Amino acid sequence: GGRPLVIALVGPTGAGKTTTLAKLAIHRDAFGPRRTALVTLDTYRAGAVAQLETYAHVARLPFDVVHDADDARRARARLADAQVILVDTPGRGPRAVAGDDPEGWRAALDALAPDEIHLVLPATIRPDIAEAVRERFDA
Repeated sequence: GGRPLVIALVGPTGAGKTTTLAKLAIHRDAFGPRRTALVTLDTYRAGAVAQLETYAHVARLPFDVVHDADDARRARARLADAQVILVDTPGRGPRAVAGDDPEGWRAALDALAPDEIHLVLPATIRPDIAEAVRERFDA
């Protein structure tokens, strides 16, 4: 309906969110001919912005950095031509509790109004730990 599909990836630090996002953005079977843009909320991890910005540059995709909810609204306006917006989020440590948001990225994510939020986990994670992480991210 004229609004881009917004998909966010969440998960623990080192799970592969940024790499998965970049692969989804460039794989022709993921979104077909739809115009895709990348957004990062991960302004916390050293090098995170530069990493995704490099992927976007190489793939010739629009890219935006979002620090807060106001930035998110401006980014949505700047990326109005995109049909799909893929959102990278900061990793959360294994001891993070529901509602814990020291970087303040949840309000920015809410302002982007994602249609889908996907939990990314390492393929080598133990099933019991995967379940515990899923429960933490459920909120």
